[in-house]
Amino acid sequence: MRRIRIGAPRYGLSDANTDGMLVKIKCHACSITHCYRPADLITICGDVQLDEIAGFFRCESCGRKAFLSADWLTAQGGDFKGIRLRRLVGVRLVRVYDWEDGTL
Repeated sequence: MRRIRIGAPRYGLSDANTDGMLVKIKCHACSITHCYRPADLITICGDVQLDEIAGFFRCESCGRKAFLSADWLTAQGGDFKGIRLRRLVGVRLVRVYDWEDGTL
């Protein structure tokens, strides 16, 4: 496992994926926590650092963005047994049209 030092190169999602870590995203407004695999988050966010991940998400319960925080979840062996993990099934792009009414 890598050690994070001050002045060391950035530690991104790809590094966490090779080290076997998980990402825990928590909403402090409604106290909901979800755990993700870094490989799934790379397809959504790219290879970003931990403090940049929360900006890509919005809480599904309260809809707020400002109260989200992300943290590494490091567990060993049996500690992973009871963790509920969200997995990326697919990515859908939704196209929304904005209309404006006018007179001729």
